[in-house]
Amino acid sequence: MTDDGPMSLHDALTAARHGAAFFETGLDLVELTGADHRRFLNGLVTCDVARLGEGGATYGFCTQVKGRILSDLWAMDRGASLWVEWPQGRGEPMVEHLTKYRIADRVDFTTRDVRCFYLNARAAVALGLPALPAGRAEVVQGPPGEALAVPRTLAGIDWFVVYVDQQAANWAEALAASATPLDSLAWNCLHVESGWLRYGIDFADDCFPQETGHEERAVSYDKGCYLGQEVIARIHYRGGVQRSPRGLRGLELPTPSPGGELLLDGRAVGRLGASTESPLHGPIALAIVHHRAGEPGTVVQLDNGSSAEVVALPFTASDG
Repeated sequence: MTDDGPMSLHDALTAARHGAAFFETGLDLVELTGADHRRFLNGLVTCDVARLGEGGATYGFCTQVKGRILSDLWAMDRGASLWVEWPQGRGEPMVEHLTKYRIADRVDFTTRDVRCFYLNARAAVALGLPALPAGRAEVVQGPPGEALAVPRTLAGIDWFVVYVDQQAANWAEALAASATPLDSLAWNCLHVESGWLRYGIDFADDCFPQETGHEERAVSYDKGCYLGQEVIARIHYRGGVQRSPRGLRGLELPTPSPGGELLLDGRAVGRLGASTESPLHGPIALAIVHHRAGEPGTVVQLDNGSSAEVVALPFTASDG
């Protein structure tokens, strides 16, 4: 909020890119402990957590036996344990899934009650947080207290992801006093403009990792066996997938909700993901589209009778 009322989307995005800004996001955080916790998780996810080392952090997928995605995740090595961040609402079902494969493994699961803030670089500096190298998860001490911080990049912006105790209201107060709070509209716009697809919004459990645009950062092809590895490796080495992430521009307002079907010549070619009315690009959206409609410039129909043009990701200034 500003003194004159709600902040415009344009002003919020300007604060994210050029000022001090933060966003509080929902998540489910589960801690894995026990003598076998690292080896156990490594056999069920696409990223290599066995080689992280204390303080390492990585992004990946948990997949089922046929290689399709059950959820994405961020894994952070805390030395004696692993912290695993799941999308909000996925923590409990993912623990149930993992438990089915525990058998004789010595591993325990504990839900951690935390709040999670994304701080851009200027917000982090305002709180006096130290610089951290990419791929690291380290405990930092700020004026509001102790937190686990992990650097990440989204929409071309460097962020600190800060995990604090659920009761640590002083972190929220300190951030609100020194940085601009972003709302869900601004956060969604950053994701769409940057082409970062999210589980549960832009892709779900009917997708393979290679269809999300995250394969390079999320899948290790030299870590050894894991659930679904044979199918995922076969796709990678022998021919790829039939669908890829694309952008859509020229949508009619109001922008549609995720999940709508995309058609080309009356045939289904994909489903709509997140959309936004970008100040730079106009009404745009994300989608996973079949290759027969994936060529930039192709016009597809939405299930509301309107149409949109397929473009490559990420969106660029020329798309506006």
